[in-house]
Amino acid sequence: MAEPATAATTTSGDWRSIGARMLRWMASTHGPDPSSNIHPYEATCIAASATIWCILRRDIAKSVEQVRIVDDAVRKVRSILDQHATAPLRIVRGLAAEVHHIATFNLNAVKKGSTLWAISGDVNSHFDIHIHDTKSGEVLARAQCKYYSKAKVLRRVLRDSRYDGMQKIVPADRPVPGASPHLTGPGGVRSVPLSLEQGDRLALHPTQHFFALRPNP
Repeated sequence: MAEPATAATTTSGDWRSIGARMLRWMASTHGPDPSSNIHPYEATCIAASATIWCILRRDIAKSVEQVRIVDDAVRKVRSILDQHATAPLRIVRGLAAEVHHIATFNLNAVKKGSTLWAISGDVNSHFDIHIHDTKSGEVLARAQCKYYSKAKVLRRVLRDSRYDGMQKIVPADRPVPGASPHLTGPGGVRSVPLSLEQGDRLALHPTQHFFALRPNP
């Protein structure tokens, strides 16, 4: 009677060779040559590693982009502080709040894998922020951000016809009819609400504020 077939054994030397080839494959952009003579276990390991590496690479890219967004926001608020060194805190707070809503909207877009992106409006435009789709290039929404401390002033200012059809962003602790504490885009992408007190702290300590938003490693 013929002896039953036994599974091929893999020595420690085999595994070291497999590991080395996997690393070479992960460093390449083309993957293994399908015509090459590879060990059956190696083929399985490479296939699994390909899936894992694609997931890791995507997550790493997201984290890098989120860190870049945070660092850019810190630089922008520092620039605002330098340019408006003698301005009242309420003025600086409003400008810093725009940066906050843009940055946190973009952080959320990256997290969700969205193609949406928020940027500042032109100096002479009636809107502070606009949202566009980086894939189509289409502008999807415009927004005005107001951070006055008195709700009565907010209501009066936001009634201006120049702001018709725009999103109106106000402090989280100063609700105004027709306004929102979020910058919001399609697919549920939105910024993080910011209260007046948080806006003041942001204007005083931008690095501390934005570094708290960095993604966890």
